[in-house]
Amino acid sequence: DMQQSDKLDDMGYTVSANLKSQKWHGDRATHQTTTNTAGEPTAIRDLASTERNESYTASITPRVTWQLNQRDNLVADGFLSYLRTNYSNTDDATFALDIPWLYGDGEFAQHGYTFTGRSGLTYSHEFENAATLETKFTLNANRRWFRNDRQFALPGEALHAGEPALDRNVHSLTTDTGWAASGKYRAPFREKHALTFGWDGESSRRYEDRIQRDDISRVTPPQDLDEKYTAQVYRLAFFAQDDWRIRPNFTVNLGLRYERETGTIERFNRAVIDFDPNAVPAPYNHSNVM
Repeated sequence: DMQQSDKLDDMGYTVSANLKSQKWHGDRATHQTTTNTAGEPTAIRDLASTERNESYTASITPRVTWQLNQRDNLVADGFLSYLRTNYSNTDDATFALDIPWLYGDGEFAQHGYTFTGRSGLTYSHEFENAATLETKFTLNANRRWFRNDRQFALPGEALHAGEPALDRNVHSLTTDTGWAASGKYRAPFREKHALTFGWDGESSRRYEDRIQRDDISRVTPPQDLDEKYTAQVYRLAFFAQDDWRIRPNFTVNLGLRYERETGTIERFNRAVIDFDPNAVPAPYNHSNVM
């Protein structure tokens, strides 16, 4: 960790940075049993698993403040973060009884990264009558990418001795972007009262792209399970509030707020808002479930 701060005339700044690395591995034993309605075991599987995981993180948080004059201030802040992960798992399976499980030995590996960025700008002004005005605007972005590789052999077969029973590759990319803005004006009103008027709004957008390739030719025909999704949400609100200071240690806040949200707007109109009684469920295929 590192932090640096200083002040130059009417400007001050702070910068924080962080670097982090983690690695671990472990072994795990799992005993699984399936039974019939009478409680009698129908299949038994023992798994000897080895897991390995490593992650690397880097982040920086800058903040700059300017005192423009005696009544005006400006603050800019931000945050950047990068995370990279690698994970692997190996399962060695042994079976008992005559009815085997669908798959035996298996391997799983995942590689991914996550990038997060956020920036904000805040302006405040103090009027001569002790009233204050504050506005804020922020931008944010998040990007996540993962690749998953999974292989399984049939029960009793070595994983790399021949063609696997399941070879699954998944690539996923998710991007979130958005902005938010807010402001409020607060002024004294009569004795022991202060009125506040304000607003805030935001826009959020998400894009998801998931590509899955399943080679399960030894069990069922190969399948390509791809998904794409793009959606956006808008929100806008206004409010008014009266801060009534009845006693030095007791204040009553009375206010009204109006808020409007569009709900999820999907690019290809595939999103369902609330409950759709006319929706037709997709057919269920138990062979696709892992």
